[in-house]
Formats: sequence, C-alpha cells, structure tokens
Amino acid sequence: MKENVRRVLAYGNGCSYCQAKGTPLKPEDMKESYAIAFAEVFLLQREKTEEKFFQVLKEVFSDEEISELLAFICFTTAQQYFGALMDLH
Repeated sequence: MKENVRRVLAYGNGCSYCQAKGTPLKPEDMKESYAIAFAEVFLLQREKTEEKFFQVLKEVFSDEEISELLAFICFTTAQQYFGALMDLH
C-alpha cells in the first residue's frame, strides 16, 4: 500500500527519481484504493484537505492508521520535493 501511495505522490510532486521506479499499480484491496485516492486528493488540495475526506478514510482505517498514512504522505512529499529540487534522476 505504501509503495503505491509513494508512486502516486512521485508524479504529483515531480520527482523524476521516484517516477523512474514505476507508475502506480492496480490496488489490491479497498484500503489501498482509499489510501491512493486520499493521496490524489492531497496532491490536489494540499493543506486545504476537507474534513469530509477524513470521514471517508474512517470507513476503512482506524484513527491510528490515518495518522500513519498522513505522516507517510507528508514525509514522502518532503523527500520527493527534495529530489525534484536537486533534479535527481
């Protein structure tokens, strides 16, 4: 799941190095589908992500899992911004 989220973020964050590792794969289950969809919403809205999207996540994730997903998205985004700024390939 995290690898697929990372792949989605790579294209939205413009990191060529991360993009070279592959495009997102078809989700294997509902949780992964929700995580990928949330990553896509994050890329579109960034800090303005609305509460309704968190309510959708709560349909399949616990609060702890949502927290971990958000931390992963933020950490990965920072890494990918760095990669894009350094023009890594």
